[in-house]
Amino acid sequence: TSVSAAVLTSIIGFAVPLLGRLLGRTEFAEHAIVLWLMLFGVWIRMTTEGLGVALYARHQDRAVWQGSLLMLAVSLGSNSLFVPLFGLIGVGYSAILSATFIGLWRWIHVRQHS
Repeated sequence: TSVSAAVLTSIIGFAVPLLGRLLGRTEFAEHAIVLWLMLFGVWIRMTTEGLGVALYARHQDRAVWQGSLLMLAVSLGSNSLFVPLFGLIGVGYSAILSATFIGLWRWIHVRQHS
């Protein structure tokens, strides 16, 4: 999953700014760093998705839904804080923070039950 996500996010990360330039939508190229940060968050999330499957397979449903709700709160809170502080790039920072949070949450709960 990690390798596939890296390949796909890399393709998207290069293609979107390039296509933006070719199609006259320069804002896609101008804000490519935001896209890359968001894609890095996606990569983190996909890399830790196996831990979510482990929680599901072990019937640790409480950890699954609590983690999802808490990640939503982290995402909302970090976007509310980072976008006013940093501008549009704050969306990318928030994506990384949210993905890291859910990955750590899952890892901790998988390890506790082992």
